[in-house]
Amino acid sequence: MELSRPSKSDSYLIPVPNYHELKSKIIRANSHEAIRGKALMKIAIACDHGGFVLKETALKVVMQAGHEILDLGTFTADPVDYPDYARAVGEA
Repeated sequence: MELSRPSKSDSYLIPVPNYHELKSKIIRANSHEAIRGKALMKIAIACDHGGFVLKETALKVVMQAGHEILDLGTFTADPVDYPDYARAVGEA
C-alpha cells in the first residue's frame, strides 16, 4: 500500500471560522451580560505613585466595559513601592 499526502480538497478538513464573525458574537454576548447587570469579569487593578493618574482612566474604561473592579491602590500620588501593589494584584 502506498501512502500519499492528503490534498486540500479532502473532505475531512475542518473549515476555520471567520475571525471577525466570532469576535462580533463574543462582543454581543458580553454586552448582553453587561445589560443584564452581571459583571463580565472581576479585575484587580493597582499602581504605584507613577501610575496613579493613569489608573483613574483605566478604572473608568474597565467599568464602562461592564467589569467589576477590585481597586487595590495606591489612592494618592505619594511615593510608594510598586512591588507591594504588584503582589496585591497577583494574590487577588
